[in-house]
Amino acid sequence: MTETYAAQAPSAVRGAPVSQIADGALSYTPDEAGNVVPEFSMAGYRNGGVALPVAPVLERLAPVADSADESVRIQAALNRVANAPADPATGVRGAVLLTRGSYRCGETITIPAGVTLRGEGAHATGTVLIATMLPEKGAEAKSTLLQLTSKGSLPIVGPAHAVLDESVPIGAKHLSVKNAGAFEVGDEIIIVRAPSEAWIHDLQMDRIKLSAGGKQWAPEIFVVRWQSRVAAIAGDRLTLDSPVLCALERRYGGAKVYACGPDTRGRAAAVENIRLESVYEKGHETEDECHAWNAISIGSVVDSWVRDVTALHFAYACINIGRTAARITVQDCAMIDPVSLLTGGRRYSFVGGGQYCFFQRCYTRNGRHDFVTGAQNVGPTVFLDCLSEEAHSDIGPHHRWSCGQLYDNVKGGAIHVQDRGGAGTGHGWAGNAQVLWNCEARRLICQKPWPASAQNWAIGCSGEDGKPLQSSRLPGLWFSRDTPVSPRSLYLAQLRARITASRGDGDVSICSVTTPEQAQGTVWAHLRERYQDEPSYAK
Repeated sequence: MTETYAAQAPSAVRGAPVSQIADGALSYTPDEAGNVVPEFSMAGYRNGGVALPVAPVLERLAPVADSADESVRIQAALNRVANAPADPATGVRGAVLLTRGSYRCGETITIPAGVTLRGEGAHATGTVLIATMLPEKGAEAKSTLLQLTSKGSLPIVGPAHAVLDESVPIGAKHLSVKNAGAFEVGDEIIIVRAPSEAWIHDLQMDRIKLSAGGKQWAPEIFVVRWQSRVAAIAGDRLTLDSPVLCALERRYGGAKVYACGPDTRGRAAAVENIRLESVYEKGHETEDECHAWNAISIGSVVDSWVRDVTALHFAYACINIGRTAARITVQDCAMIDPVSLLTGGRRYSFVGGGQYCFFQRCYTRNGRHDFVTGAQNVGPTVFLDCLSEEAHSDIGPHHRWSCGQLYDNVKGGAIHVQDRGGAGTGHGWAGNAQVLWNCEARRLICQKPWPASAQNWAIGCSGEDGKPLQSSRLPGLWFSRDTPVSPRSLYLAQLRARITASRGDGDVSICSVTTPEQAQGTVWAHLRERYQDEPSYAK
């Protein structure tokens, strides 16, 4: 493996950040602060490596000719299936099949837990749901066609257990806590990091050059919490099943660990094999915003999925995953030709806002921030084998300290990990614990936040240096610039290594979630071919 260094590359790289060793196991080289590339393999449905189930059809609907609004009829069928018994292992109840044809929908449709909404094809002659909602100009409410959500939650219970370590670096799976004996192996826990003013100051986020309406960062806004599970206990030391994605440091306020109450979020809600279109004012593709905003929004659900969905002309997203969702897989989906102004807060094609979210084989055209996370998101979040074309802005973490994202074999016009300074209302440092792996872009930026305990990696990536918004910032850790590294996919290598280490069959797990094109490394060509016949703005 050859090391090459661009202008942004640091001089202190010592060997490959990740290397394959015997039997597919992986070795990680820490940076000077002990940070290592995190493990992302638990992202996705049931923590990865598990084939998506196929729900049996319990209801079948056909389009009604000349119907002005089919949303109430579809919702009623979904609600009936929601009363069917659930499979105890998967939570699956059944599917509502919409046969091919067009269905006009003027209201948001909610997919209940255990229920799949399935069509007969995501192409123009398959099953087409047409979002006809037309909010007034300037309306604050952004309409959604389909939503996967529940009223459940994952609550914190019991007392706080302070983290005793002076520092726990990025990628670590061990931490010491006060009264560790209160936990048992297998317990779900919540780690809460509440930063101090000193952290804001050392990040230099108390001196952002702001535009009108901007704000400096404040510690109370950056309290983050993420879920993990206790894998082992030895004295006061907990071993976790997933890594720390933002360093825990006593000098910056430390962290606390809490037990979780019962997870009451719904599971096994799904959308499959369907085409979603928004009406809009033709000829005003970069102006009209008085139409549906999101094709699919995902809220408080777990172990749920969206596959084989094509969305056209929505103003914001094909898939918008909120913070309360977890273990979500989105695959083989496309956002084609969104309709909106070409400015902030629009055309974020695939948004990973929850925990353990996995996007693969997704395609975009004419978007802005196509594969993206927002403020204070905590992963692991993975974008694997995705392609962005004709984009109007960059891929990557967008603002305010998103942590723990992997862009794995993602291709697009620009991929940026940087301090965005006063952009927006004071975006500042967009991401930490970001990994760009074998990505291709016309322009690349990968910067490192000031504290030694923060790090971002660009490994095996190709593209010209982009122009940073803040040119004086430190470079991230670059390795093998313009030369792809092995393994081809970090996520899949980590998944295979984890399953094999637990005495499972790693190769079977990989086959359960991938396609032949991924094994051959030809996914981008396949995606381009799959969507090349989609007409531009329905011409």
